[in-house]
Amino acid sequence: MIQRIQTIWLLVTAVLFGLEYWPALSFASTMVPGEGVFADSLLKTSEDSVLSGACLTSALMALIAVFLYKNRESQLIVAALSGLIQAVAFIGWGFYLLYKSGLFQQFRADFALYSGMAGIFVNWLATRAIRKDAALVKSMDRLR
Repeated sequence: MIQRIQTIWLLVTAVLFGLEYWPALSFASTMVPGEGVFADSLLKTSEDSVLSGACLTSALMALIAVFLYKNRESQLIVAALSGLIQAVAFIGWGFYLLYKSGLFQQFRADFALYSGMAGIFVNWLATRAIRKDAALVKSMDRLR
């Protein structure tokens, strides 16, 4: 299980997605205070239920995908779904909150946004490695 590179990538993905939920890290900041979640000029992942739910769900799904190593198709689906949830929630919902508040022009990305983008990239590396592994097993089955 641990000897395969996708296991390492999935563990790193789970850590990066889980790091976003840490309350001390903010998703985005603005120059001036706004309304709602931007009252303190910071959007933290833990302040919004959609962002926090997506963050925790993605981290949990990436961790579950580590233990699905015997069924590569299921592992691929769970890992890809984890990245998709993360991408839709952070890119879609996060920027929607910024646009809705009228502070999109003053937005500045913070660590949680960078962590999410890095997690999506590492998740893509994991799904690519799972696909390669499945193709290798399939080609070895043909040789038998």
